[in-house]
Amino acid sequence: MPFEAWQQLVDMMNDHELFSPWHRGSTDVCNNPSSPIELLCLGVLRYLGRKCTFDCLEEMTFISERTQERFYAKFIEYGATFLYDTYVVVPQTPEEAQRHMFEMKLAGYNGALGSMDATHVVVENCRFGLRQIHLGHKLKQTARTFNIIVNHRRRILSSTGGHPSRWNDKTLVLFDTFLDDIKSGKILSDNEFILYEYTDNGEVVAVTYKGVWILQ
Repeated sequence: MPFEAWQQLVDMMNDHELFSPWHRGSTDVCNNPSSPIELLCLGVLRYLGRKCTFDCLEEMTFISERTQERFYAKFIEYGATFLYDTYVVVPQTPEEAQRHMFEMKLAGYNGALGSMDATHVVVENCRFGLRQIHLGHKLKQTARTFNIIVNHRRRILSSTGGHPSRWNDKTLVLFDTFLDDIKSGKILSDNEFILYEYTDNGEVVAVTYKGVWILQ
């Protein structure tokens, strides 16, 4: 992560109520300064990216394992709520949708909003009783699967929650509310695009459609 992005993340966390026990200037029950949120944030990123354990982080940062665990739980909640709602923005109007369609139009996919696929994330410490439903056909390891829609600039437009990797794409897509809203016409039904088709006489004509579609 670039330093500027990390510093911006830390500043945002210092302003959020979830992290109030570790805000700058906060103290614990003994009136000692709280653990620095910058160091806790680096510990969480190392836990997620390098598979460090909390007791290893305690040895590296001199911050207790219990504090690391508490901060991690808040960080995951923060990512699933505030960060997701801030940076994963579902286009609601044709004007917003057009921002994601430029590359698709260049490739000849008029009306395509983005690409969709089921993405599997390995779960190394899965409970034995849940092992079978978390074994799918794509990976040999246990995993959770997410139905994710992205534009051609790798920006996430929508994602479902995590589900067992035994579920295939046809089942997983049933839990995608963004696709349901597109299919039902709740959103983006007034977006217009042109496709070229052959008539019965072999002539090429321009046909106007409404809505959007997703590549899979």
